[in-house]
Amino acid sequence: MIQTRRTNGYTLVELMASTVILTSVLGVLLSVITSLRKTAEFRNDNQNVTQAANFSYETLSRSLRSAGTSEALWDPSIGGCVYARGFYLLQNGLPLTGNTTQTDVPIPLSAGQKIVTVSTEKVFKPNIGNTYEYVKREYELGNNDADENGAVNQTILETTYHANPDPNTGGGLGYQWPVNLTVCNSSTSLHWDNASATTRKLTASNSRIKSLSVRFAAPLTKDNTPALINSPFATIELTADHPTKTTVPTLTLRSTITPTFSYGELRE
Repeated sequence: MIQTRRTNGYTLVELMASTVILTSVLGVLLSVITSLRKTAEFRNDNQNVTQAANFSYETLSRSLRSAGTSEALWDPSIGGCVYARGFYLLQNGLPLTGNTTQTDVPIPLSAGQKIVTVSTEKVFKPNIGNTYEYVKREYELGNNDADENGAVNQTILETTYHANPDPNTGGGLGYQWPVNLTVCNSSTSLHWDNASATTRKLTASNSRIKSLSVRFAAPLTKDNTPALINSPFATIELTADHPTKTTVPTLTLRSTITPTFSYGELRE
């Protein structure tokens, strides 16, 4: 008599049930992983926008707050000099006098406009030691480097100039107020070293400066009298966002800044 051995195994129904359960578990795991990845990307994108906005805003605010040097500029609209008290606006290279009313409502920076700050800073130079020099910084909207997708986003460009020694005074600061307000020449203007100017972008390519608005109160004057030192202020508003992801919230920073240093005071 021949005996047969029964081998235990899984039935087709059992295999199908286990497959369904395993697929469901893998689906839940993949959903959790995808959700965590999207959350991490959102946090990273939001952090990039926040850091870009804060760095640009603090850089511009610090420059405005420390401004305190006057500069004589030629204004063809009046046929004479205007005095830039610490900070002012340029429109295609000329001082802009229309954006100076006593209000804190900022106006968007348009094409060809630049925010300019002028300060006196303490620096160390070899063979000279500690000395002071004039520093001018210009801020304008411009294009950033292309991102990973080849898109070019808007950023803030900061260009820094240093003044050469005044040849009319034998070196040093040597800056003198113009005696004749209808003339702005080499003896009444700061000697900016354009050849050594440096420019940097204040944001990375993974964020965008959506807009930059500014309002200055009385930074430009037409003569040099003590009454002109009248507690000027600047109101700035900066908006930043992500260039492609609309889920990242837009960040807006705004404040009114009063220069910390009085006009003509040396900055340590």
